[in-house]
Amino acid sequence: MFVERAYPTQLLPNRDAGVQLHGDLFGGALSYAVGIFNGVADGGSGDFETADDEKDGAARLFAQPFRNTETALKGLGLGIAGTYGNQEGALRSFVSPGQQRFFAYRTSTAATAPNVEADGDHIRLTPQGYYYWGPLGIFGEYAISSQDVRQVGGGAGAGSTAELRHTAWQIAASWVLTGEENSWRGITPKRPFNLSGGGWGAWEIAARYSELDIDDDAFPIYANPDTSATSAKSWTIGVNWHLNRNVKFNLNYEQTDFEGGPDNLITAQKEHVILTRAQVSF
Repeated sequence: MFVERAYPTQLLPNRDAGVQLHGDLFGGALSYAVGIFNGVADGGSGDFETADDEKDGAARLFAQPFRNTETALKGLGLGIAGTYGNQEGALRSFVSPGQQRFFAYRTSTAATAPNVEADGDHIRLTPQGYYYWGPLGIFGEYAISSQDVRQVGGGAGAGSTAELRHTAWQIAASWVLTGEENSWRGITPKRPFNLSGGGWGAWEIAARYSELDIDDDAFPIYANPDTSATSAKSWTIGVNWHLNRNVKFNLNYEQTDFEGGPDNLITAQKEHVILTRAQVSF
């Protein structure tokens, strides 16, 4: 729906290697997935595990209880997913929609300086849902990431441990101006773009609000309160032009407000960004 994904994505696995069993029950009204994966840091991607030899378990249930009916609730979907594992090694930073880093754990290669790493249980939980009815689409999700960390370097707080719990959520909505059916699986224009035939594709407007909140216990031992924000709040408006089922243009405006990090030029002011994308999908 937008050029950049919202903040919950930064607390969840992006891509990981493993094995998974998944399927549908009751004519597609209930979907399930369960698997074992190498395990990655929040928002991370990985093909190989080098930090430790532990694995993550992941599971998801998603229900569309009215999928096989003709009621107004046919397009309702509700789900919950989670992961559990034990992780060690480097932790990722968090970035704004404009890809500017607004939070980072303390890190250093010097023996006398602070260096923070994952060191223990990592638990994620994310409820989610959507609703589609005619040209209307609404999507929401909430993410909780609880990670055991340790200050393995030197300086203040050396050897300290904590369980840090970060949260993020989003709510997004869109409306297809040209009247097509909105759908999680995309929009199929009634009249695909064609200069000779007069078709102009489908036009969609969208809006989103999203927040990411850092655990207060991260400061000051595990992150610098002068340079890292405690939260980021972003709102987005967008226009999508679906030329046909496979080609789409996006135009987004996003504004982000930060709390904390007064000495960081990025977090000391609002971020304004315009994003565009031309997409071909198969």
